[in-house]
Parts: sequence; C-alpha cells; structure tokens
Amino acid sequence: MRNVYFYPFNLRIMFKHFFPPFQRLSHVRRIVLFLFVMLASTFFVFLTGLLIGVSFFGKEILHQLPAMSNPANPENIPLLKYLQIVSQVGMFVLPPLLFAFLVSFSPGKYLGFIRKPQLFTLVITVLLVLFSMPLINIFILLNESLQLPAFLKEVENWIIHSEKEANQLTEAFLNTSTPGGLMVNILMMALLPAIGEELVFRGAILRLLFDWTKNKHWAVCISAIVFSAFHLQFFGFLPRMLLGMLFGYLVLWSGSLWVAVFAHFINNIYAVITTYITNNAESPLNGSETIQDSMLTLISSGIVVIALLFIVFITEKRRDMAYNFSLPER
Repeated sequence: MRNVYFYPFNLRIMFKHFFPPFQRLSHVRRIVLFLFVMLASTFFVFLTGLLIGVSFFGKEILHQLPAMSNPANPENIPLLKYLQIVSQVGMFVLPPLLFAFLVSFSPGKYLGFIRKPQLFTLVITVLLVLFSMPLINIFILLNESLQLPAFLKEVENWIIHSEKEANQLTEAFLNTSTPGGLMVNILMMALLPAIGEELVFRGAILRLLFDWTKNKHWAVCISAIVFSAFHLQFFGFLPRMLLGMLFGYLVLWSGSLWVAVFAHFINNIYAVITTYITNNAESPLNGSETIQDSMLTLISSGIVVIALLFIVFITEKRRDMAYNFSLPER
C-alpha cells in the first residue's frame, strides 16, 4: 500500500489521510454536513458578491438593497441579474463540489462526472425533452386547477401572492430585446441552473438518498420531490417533480450526470429562447390550451416519451457498464 507521505504534492490525498472522519460519517450526518456546506457557501459567496458588486453598482447597494430589489423598476434589473448569478454559484454550483471533496476520495465519481455520455444518448435526450413538453404542460394545467382545503385558505393566498411575485421577477428577467441580454439570460436561466441544480439534486442528494435508502428508485423519487419543493412554487410542483424524475432516471441509466445537465439545459434554453422570440415578435403566438382540448396531445406525448425512455434504457444497458452508486471509490 502506498504511503501518502511519499506524495507531498497530492494535497487531496493528504487531506483525506489526516481528516478521515468526513468519510466515516453516518448517512444522516452526511446530509447534515451537506446542508451546512450549502448554507455556508451561500452566505460567503453572496457576501463576497456584494462586495465585488460595489465596484459595478456603487456603494449604495449595501444600504439600499431592499429598495433596489424591486423588479418593477427596469433600472434594478442588472443588479438583480447579477445577484441571481452570484446566488446560483454560491447555493448550487460550489456546495456539491466542496461536499464531494470532503466525503469522497473521488469527487468526480461521487457526483457522476467520470463517465462520458454517448452522442446517441444526447440526441435522444433532446427529443425526449422536446416531446415531453406537451405532457408537462398538461400537468401544469392540472396543477394550477388544484385548490387547497378551505381551512388552508390563508396558506393558499400566501402561495398565490408568492408565485405572483416570482412570476413578475421572471418576466422582468426575460423582458429583453438585445442579443446581449439574451446571452445573459441563457447564462443565468439556462446554463447555471442546469449545472448547479443537477450537481445538487442529481449529484449530491441523489447519491446521499441512495446511500441511505439502498433503493435507487426511492432515491430518484425523493430527490425529485425535494427538487420540486425547493423551488417553493406550489402551482408548478407536479410538472417540476416529473422533470426531476426524468432527469434522475437519465442519470441512473446513463451513469453520467452530464446527461441530466444536458437535458436540464435544453429544457431551460428552449423556454428562454421561445420567450425571447415571442416577446420580440410582431404578432404574439396564441399558446392557450385547455385540458379538454389536449387529450390527443397528452396521449401522443406520453407514448413518444415512453418509447424514447425505453430507447435510452436499452442503449445504455448494452454498454455493459450500468451505473452503480455503490462502486468502490478508492
């Protein structure tokens, strides 16, 4: 067995040698550690981002941040976009990377980065995301038609108010007519969320849940529920949960987190670009649809999605290297 003292420049191995308790933590304590890393990273990155933002937006952002966070004022949008990017890096991108470094000798393998996806799988993934959109839209309509019991009326009012504010912010972000603004939106609303959220929910959390439950399907379902609940949008809970399950099974079958990142990116960039085109078109498209008029679309979309999922499953199974969370990491 090699002695780590003979490799003084391998800081990662030296750290793991002198601080082994992180690898020996119980499953519950690992979850607590991950939450702590996420909170600490969010706080320090946001604080650092504010200090850096002073050079771009002036010292007044430190004193007038609540007033400047109103999306109704177009002058506040650049600051809000900057803070959104900083928050995504601090809350989603960095924590799973730091956590994987602490608890695993192979962080890339722990998060699912090692195995490269097949080009054919990526092509099928594009089709899968596009053909699943009508199905997702139906669930959006179903979710919006749900109502809480009468005794939770106050909670429902709070949800409606919160989602109205969130929609106003999203619309303010998407309201751009320049190619530069579109590029910023692609970075902020498509690329960073795809990388960061998949690192958190299909990288770290999916792995943590599997290690705890020893059941891959439970891990996929629970991580999808957590993924949807984390967005705090009740009227989009069901469709977002289904997307989370789709991304989870893509990771499970392909053995690569990159497939889920790619699928998430395609889903997000489609929304960003279509909104950009619609907002700048001379005659807006009529996208209204009712549940009664969409049964054929629902059935067709469901059949195609099931067929494409079956193709992904068979294709990856034939690679003879099915993903296994419990593979040795040393």
